[in-house]
Amino acid sequence: MFNRSKDTKSNQSWTKFISSDMIDNTDSDFFKQLKIDYPGLNIHTPNNHRLLFHWAYEAKPWTPELERFVREYCERTGRDADATMGELLEKLRIEQGRRNRLIVDKTKQVFGIQNKVYIHFLASMAYNVHILGDYVSVDNTVLNGLYEFDKLVGQFVVELRRLDYANSKEIVRGITKINSRNNDVQRKADELMEYLKLHVPDFVKKANDGKLKKQLEEKGFIIK
Repeated sequence: MFNRSKDTKSNQSWTKFISSDMIDNTDSDFFKQLKIDYPGLNIHTPNNHRLLFHWAYEAKPWTPELERFVREYCERTGRDADATMGELLEKLRIEQGRRNRLIVDKTKQVFGIQNKVYIHFLASMAYNVHILGDYVSVDNTVLNGLYEFDKLVGQFVVELRRLDYANSKEIVRGITKINSRNNDVQRKADELMEYLKLHVPDFVKKANDGKLKKQLEEKGFIIK
């Protein structure tokens, strides 16, 4: 599941695959094709890479920041903004679907379970926690391009309820309380990250009468 090795080529861990290969990697064939299709877009640079694939899992692959970025590009290059945005959104939908299928396949392979609800929960939580991690105060000073924080929080709530609505009520209340505080977004992200690490394991143990926990344990995983 986890491998902190900096040898990214041989690192085949689940978290590296989702975080690096499916979210952060700007050297993929998709980005290379974007450079061909949209010369000068420069969306692959370190300052701009969060404009793509840094939305919540299965969310619409578009953000206000991305729209502003594309509109400015069209003004510089004389392209039709509406046509370009429509074309790019369709490409992003197709690529998002392809990547999500790969994430599902990788998650099934790693955990050895086939239940669609459980696989979706594990995949979406891993993906969304990466986006939350890009908000936390440690090592993050530029937040441009990230999926809107309130919407990200909403996606955590959706996924927890989808797994077990009744047992998610307490943890959802805690998440909502953190998000309602009048703090800056990075402080909220810090608090939410710690809250999820503390409470999600216990929630998983209880969810669906412990069925997910049982399936994970049968495959050798231990929830601490």
